[in-house]
Formats: sequence, C-alpha cells, structure tokens
Amino acid sequence: MPTKSTRVSRGVQVDDVWAAADGVLAQRKRPTIERVRTHLGRGSAPAPPP
Repeated sequence: MPTKSTRVSRGVQVDDVWAAADGVLAQRKRPTIERVRTHLGRGSAPAPPP
C-alpha cells in the first residue's frame, strides 16, 4: 500500500471546491462551475445527462 506522500490524489476534494468558490466570490463574481474549475486549474466538466 502506498504511503500518503506517494499516493496520487484523484479528482477534486470538496474543501478545494469551497475554497475556490470563496476565491471567485472575493472577485465579486458568481461562482459557476466553470469559474470554480478555472480557479482550481483542474477538474472536468460535468457529463450531460443521457
């Protein structure tokens, strides 16, 4: 089992999303999915429903 220092993080963590949303709000902008992703610098767009 890999140690914490060698483990690769998968996806975006909830705390990161909240921090990014706060950062977008600090710029006096609405924290949309696209703006939060841009602020994070990672993440993927949600898949459209079938």
